[in-house]
Amino acid sequence: MPEDRRKGVENLLRDLARTDALLGEAMAGSNGASRVLTAVVVADLAGISLGEALGAITDGPADLGIDAVAIKPATSQVWLLGVSWAAGQTGRIANGTAKLIKTAQGFLSDRIQGASTALEQRLNNARQVLSEPNATLTVIYVYPGPPVSTPRHADLTADLRADTGDTTAYFSVMDADGIERAVARVASRQLIPPESADSVGDERPIIALDTTLAGHETWSATEDGLLQQFVSQRTSRRRLQKRRQHFRSPMSRPPASAVVQPPCVETRARRCCWVCSSTE
Repeated sequence: MPEDRRKGVENLLRDLARTDALLGEAMAGSNGASRVLTAVVVADLAGISLGEALGAITDGPADLGIDAVAIKPATSQVWLLGVSWAAGQTGRIANGTAKLIKTAQGFLSDRIQGASTALEQRLNNARQVLSEPNATLTVIYVYPGPPVSTPRHADLTADLRADTGDTTAYFSVMDADGIERAVARVASRQLIPPESADSVGDERPIIALDTTLAGHETWSATEDGLLQQFVSQRTSRRRLQKRRQHFRSPMSRPPASAVVQPPCVETRARRCCWVCSSTE
């Protein structure tokens, strides 16, 4: 069951990667599915492009468990993301969340050591944002598996807030359900024609992740509709591809003698296609 959920998430990510060149390049690289997953979550939370979201990724050597630092433009909102490609093993999730919280605490108290250059640069930018009034820090552990009973969100949120000072902080876990909704929201932005986007503004508004004081995710009812729309469009695209492959196959074309061919409506005098062909 956990493996099935992860495979389903991976299929959604691969389909989305086909709609964006940068995302497709990331998917083809090392740890492609994990990087695309991280970029999609960052783009959804911060309301930024997928290219910008890829630039927020800090995954790699000396990342200290922080795979991305997301900052929402023109706001005081910051997210620290730890992303695991594990299908949902409770022990691995518990270890991952503990490491993420420890690093976040070190970041808040200026006690981080051994961070990579990319992570240090992103954290410095985040510090500037968090120094502003009403700043909010949300630490999220992301994994493509079914919900698990641990970790306890409220306890980990309390641990995180012990080092936040004046910053409001939350901790949350995003499982496969949350990832699928994030993919649907990002996909809906990708599929909008440019002329439609211009008519409603520079960017289509999205519904960002909201967290309660206990750190649980809450969603509006529209997300299920977006996911179904994306899945439906994905299915329709595959059917169209199969249909094209069928018509391109020489075996799918009936012999000329077996078809009564009316004159071509467009050309009248020359062959147009095998369906409406007519010779002089």
